[in-house]
Amino acid sequence: MSNIHFFPRLNEVLLETCGCKTIDYSFSYIAPGGTECQLKLNAGRPFRLCDAADTWQVRKDGLILEKTLIIEYPDTLKGPSGIIPKNARLLPCLLWSCPKLSTAGVIKHSELIEKPRLAAKFYHVFEPGSLDGSIQLKPVLYVGEPSSRLEEGEEFLMNEAGVLLGDIEQDLLVDFTGESMDFPIEEFSEDGGPLWFMHFEEWDDPRDDPFTSSSFVLLINAKHPDCPRKVSGQMQNEALLMEILCEAYFLLYEKVKSFDDDSAWDDMMSDSNLSPDSICSVLHWFSQRGGDDPFNWSTPESRMLSIKRIVDQSFSGGGTDE
Repeated sequence: MSNIHFFPRLNEVLLETCGCKTIDYSFSYIAPGGTECQLKLNAGRPFRLCDAADTWQVRKDGLILEKTLIIEYPDTLKGPSGIIPKNARLLPCLLWSCPKLSTAGVIKHSELIEKPRLAAKFYHVFEPGSLDGSIQLKPVLYVGEPSSRLEEGEEFLMNEAGVLLGDIEQDLLVDFTGESMDFPIEEFSEDGGPLWFMHFEEWDDPRDDPFTSSSFVLLINAKHPDCPRKVSGQMQNEALLMEILCEAYFLLYEKVKSFDDDSAWDDMMSDSNLSPDSICSVLHWFSQRGGDDPFNWSTPESRMLSIKRIVDQSFSGGGTDE
């Protein structure tokens, strides 16, 4: 995999200089009676959509998406010190993908203002049956129209219509079913056997391999006397289950760390070149759940401590919507 480009691209400094602002996504659907009903975006494992009526199903009802992007000073992104020629047209769009259905597409603006600031509103209807599992959304800038002539110093700027110029903000992954990001756990039965162990399949590349039982699974011994289980709706040995999950996550991080291709670890930390719902994508997302305590990647001990903090927050309700 490569993240090398031979032309200037959008970066954090340029985003700040151009006054880029985004408004949170808004989601809704049309109920059977014709009423548009809002869906609440809840943080969890990963983001989930909550319907107050508890009747919405994405395959049956579809999904309506809205978002607004604003760039206060678009001219700062043009010319020799920018990312496209002065006379080229700069436009935003939303990239989406649905891994379960192996579909993807581009959402272009429904409303657009280009002067003096660049403001784009997006409105898109995903028809019933067009989505399932999860959706990943990424707002980007691209070359809308090339410049017919280049001025001095613009020779190395991208001037080809349709070429992506960089991400505006971090991807948003929304899970519709709760299946795509749950930790793969299965039971086995063995008298006198270990309480738990991890089974790993052979990985091709953790940046692409899915975060599912096809890549790895946590196996818990149902016949072990300390096996965590629900009794009358209450989890028994919850503290032990938390420790098991901490160690399981730790093993995943260390396996990526020792992967043959060293760049997989760097890509996971920087959230670069990662396929949706992949092992590295989920582990990066997990690392961002520590709130005010940033994930410490430096040593095995520091990684384990960060994992414990995140798992503790999840079970206490501080970072999940169990």
